[in-house]
Amino acid sequence: MWRTEDGRVHTAALPDPTELFTSGALAALRAFFDGEDAGAVEELLESVHEDAIDASVEPPFNADEEEAFVAETPLVDLFSAQIGTEAELRAALSALDWRWRLDIVTAMGDLTDA
Repeated sequence: MWRTEDGRVHTAALPDPTELFTSGALAALRAFFDGEDAGAVEELLESVHEDAIDASVEPPFNADEEEAFVAETPLVDLFSAQIGTEAELRAALSALDWRWRLDIVTAMGDLTDA
């Protein structure tokens, strides 16, 4: 993810969003999402999406630093937490570098659409 001077955040499209998750994390996420009401999952994802945006505006803007991240994708297997509750999901996202939270949340949304 990178930011532009106008405060907008951007992510690079991923052909396979599952690559961001270890196999254990992916299985745990799918089990968690499958065990929840679809509306509750949608609300949760909207909430953590907003949290990710909020986290991205906290660090001061540095054009040179942001330039290094333009079109960069997060690492394969970046998310390894095996969550089972909303609290665990939120804690795992908070533990990630702020720069990749929006990418992970976007990928989670893609998982629920599949």
